[in-house]
Amino acid sequence: RETLDSGRWLPPYNALNGLSLRLANRAYQFINGSLKKEALIGVYDMFFPFASWQAYIDAYGSKGFIEHQVLIPSEQIFAYLSEFGKLHKKFDVSIGLATIKMFDGEQRFLRFVGKGISFAIHIAANAKALAFLDELDRLDINHQSIANIIKDSRVPGSVIREQYKEFDLMRTMITQHDPDRLFSSALSRRIGL
Repeated sequence: RETLDSGRWLPPYNALNGLSLRLANRAYQFINGSLKKEALIGVYDMFFPFASWQAYIDAYGSKGFIEHQVLIPSEQIFAYLSEFGKLHKKFDVSIGLATIKMFDGEQRFLRFVGKGISFAIHIAANAKALAFLDELDRLDINHQSIANIIKDSRVPGSVIREQYKEFDLMRTMITQHDPDRLFSSALSRRIGL
């Protein structure tokens, strides 16, 4: 895999707005509509379809984008998406990518796993997006959903503590194992572990 050049020039603005996204989606639909329906792709490309699309990443400009991924219980999905649509309309943020995947597993500690539907979005990093995501944090809590704390680094510890039922248990176990907290990470400090 090629790595990103951190010194490359990026536009100072986000090129992914309502109009450009509509045009890009039509082009994507046209290109993929003409391809054969079955294709063999690697696991990396399946999980990260846009990772190798440098132009997509660069189109967000020098401020980049925020990915918010949430795992929604299956029985909550329609109510969640209905309220999400209202929030999206209220804040009018441009979503460059949205994905939905089925999940199955047992949620423990702070692992992003469980039974339900994963819903992820990419939005340009700006003040309007941050206000939208703050509201989205409340929506996630109201629908017993959990955010992926690795992908969205702006989710505050107070929200994580409400979403992850074993947060306090994990903090207790860490304190018992490392009472002087000799080992920590930016993530653990951010969420108050």
